[in-house]
Amino acid sequence: MFNLRKTRRTLRKLFRKARELVEQPIVDLASGIPNYKPPREVLDAVSKAFNMDLCYTSPRGLLDLREKLSEKIEDEHGIYYDPDNEVLITHGASEALYSALVVMLKDSRKILVPTPHYPFYKHQILSLRGKLLTYPFGTNIPFSKSLAYIEKHMSSGRDKYAILINSPHNPTGKVLSRKEVEELSEFIEERDVIVIWDEVYEKIIFEGEHYTLANIQESKSKVVFINSFSKTYAMHGWRIGFIYGPSRIIDEVFKIHKAITLGLNPIPQLAALAALNTNKKYIENILNILRKRRNTILSRLKRMEAFDLAKGQGTFFLFPKLKLPGMSCEEFVKVLQNNGVKVLPGKAFNEEGYVRISFAHAGLDEIEQALGRIENVVTKIIKSRQ
Repeated sequence: MFNLRKTRRTLRKLFRKARELVEQPIVDLASGIPNYKPPREVLDAVSKAFNMDLCYTSPRGLLDLREKLSEKIEDEHGIYYDPDNEVLITHGASEALYSALVVMLKDSRKILVPTPHYPFYKHQILSLRGKLLTYPFGTNIPFSKSLAYIEKHMSSGRDKYAILINSPHNPTGKVLSRKEVEELSEFIEERDVIVIWDEVYEKIIFEGEHYTLANIQESKSKVVFINSFSKTYAMHGWRIGFIYGPSRIIDEVFKIHKAITLGLNPIPQLAALAALNTNKKYIENILNILRKRRNTILSRLKRMEAFDLAKGQGTFFLFPKLKLPGMSCEEFVKVLQNNGVKVLPGKAFNEEGYVRISFAHAGLDEIEQALGRIENVVTKIIKSRQ
C-alpha cells in the first residue's frame, strides 16, 4: 500500500545523499550534443580554409556542396534533385525549418506536428502565429493510428495542411519502416498537403533503414527535407544545414532564406563538403560507440521496476514511461539531478509521464555510473512504498 509519509522520508534521505554528492560532477544524460569529434577531414578543411582567399558565397550556398549533396541524395534514395534550384544550403537545420514554415504559413497551411516532439517545432510555429495541430507518434504507436489522427484533423473544413514528419524521431527513436513510408505516400497522393521531413538523425540508425519519401518519385512534388551536419559529423554549433525538395517550394524558401541571411559563412560549407567525402568507417565507428551505450542503458533499465521501455530504432535517445505511482516525472527528474544524473522530463517534448535519456554526451563509464545512481534512487523509492 502506498505510504506517503514513508515516501517523503525516503525523498528527504535522497536529497541529503545528493548534498554529499555535490562535489561529484553530474552525469549528463540530457544533452543531445555528441561528445565525439568531427572527422579529421573536416578539421583539416577548416585549417586550410583560414589560408584561403575567402569572400561572400552564393546565397544558395557553395555550388560544389550543393552538387555533392545532390549526388549523395541520388546515391542513397535513387531520385535526382537539381543542385541549382532544388538544394539549398542554410544556416543550420533550424533556419531551413523556419524558412519552410514561413512558406507553408504564407500559403495558409495548418501545421500537423508529431507528439512527442522536439520543442523547437512548437516555438517556431507559434512565433510565426501559425496554427499547430498534433498527432500521436512514437515507437509504441502504429503509424496507421498517426495517419488516422492526421486524417481526422484534415477532414474538418477546406483548410490546407503541412505534415511535419521526424524520422528518425527525437525523442522516441522511432524510424518509419518502408511499409509505413509507402502508406504515407499513398495518403498524401490525393490530398492538398505538403510534407516537411526532418531527417537530421538519418545516419543514427541501429535497426532498419532510412527509407523516406525521397525514395518514391511520385511523392517528390509534395515533400521537402530538412537536414544538417550536426548529429552525424559532430558539427554542432557550426550552423550548417540544408533543405531539398521540388523547385517550386525551394524557390519560395530561398526568398525567405535570402531575406534572413544574404550569404553563408564559407568555412562551415567547406567543412561540410569535406564531411561528405569522409570515409564511411567514421560513421560505422560512431554507430558502434553509440550502440554500446544504448544497449548498456537498455539492459540496466529493463532490470529496474520503474520504467516501461519501448526500444527505438534510431537517434541517441530513449524515451521510457515512468512507472512510479504518486511521483510525477518532474519530481523524479529533480530527485535524479540532486543525486548526480541529469535527464529531461517528457513534458519538455509535450508528453507527460515520460523521461528522455540521451546517450550522446556521456561516455560509457559515465553512463554506468549514472545507471548505478538511477538504480539506487529507484530502489529506495520502491522500498519506501512497500
